[in-house]
Amino acid sequence: MSDGQIDRGKKLRYALIALVFVGTALNYVDRQVLALLKPTLEAEFNWTDQEFAHLGSAFQLTAAASVVFVGWLVDRFGVRAAYGGAVAVWSLAGIAHAFASTVSQFLTARVVLAAAESINTPAAVKSAAQYLPLKERSLGLGLVNTAPNIGAVLTPLIIPPFALAFGWQAAFIVTGALGFIWLLFWYPTTKHLPAVAPAAPTAAAQQEPTGWFKELLSDRRTWAVGGAKALTDMVWWFMLFWTPDLFSRVFKMSQADLGGPIAVIYSMAALGALSK
Repeated sequence: MSDGQIDRGKKLRYALIALVFVGTALNYVDRQVLALLKPTLEAEFNWTDQEFAHLGSAFQLTAAASVVFVGWLVDRFGVRAAYGGAVAVWSLAGIAHAFASTVSQFLTARVVLAAAESINTPAAVKSAAQYLPLKERSLGLGLVNTAPNIGAVLTPLIIPPFALAFGWQAAFIVTGALGFIWLLFWYPTTKHLPAVAPAAPTAAAQQEPTGWFKELLSDRRTWAVGGAKALTDMVWWFMLFWTPDLFSRVFKMSQADLGGPIAVIYSMAALGALSK
């Protein structure tokens, strides 16, 4: 292989890491917009807290149920098609919020958004495994894992003032449209990116399956990790969905003033994740 081919392959791999990073950040941008615009939407549609809570619950329950199937989808259709298709669907669902006028219509848009967005993490890991050599894989995934924090910090700084300037419908349309811009780069990049040759299976891996699922569930470490994840995720998703409303109600902040304090909270969360 010539030096030119090696350099081109490296550039394409770096482009892949950048695309998965941006895709993961957009994943958080699209899911945060509704919470950030709650004061505006609540005033326009006369939502009750219970109705708004139903939107959050429907999103999380759909995402939890979808995770069971998305790994199979990525393996069945390939990461290139599955990830690209998921971004297209969740972008359309994000845009659909702009045309909703009832709780039921918003609920439908949230459910579709959640189902499509749940593919992001399996697709990101599969992209790294399929296209990145082992020595670059940890770095690539490490960078991608910072994307949620970046999305969580930038979104409250951008979306509230944008919505005030151009309307809440424009906020949903523009953030959703960003996914289609992403797709313009995703398909050409992955089309020319060679897959990494899989490692030869070990003798242990070649043996017949021995009830790994039952063994996994019987291991107390599985329940410890799963339990810890469930407890921390409940707090994280509660914060994402209700923090803007907290600042609006308790501290009487307007839509224009919400972004800074919320960005500070997620910046501290990002620093905590890096320092733990």
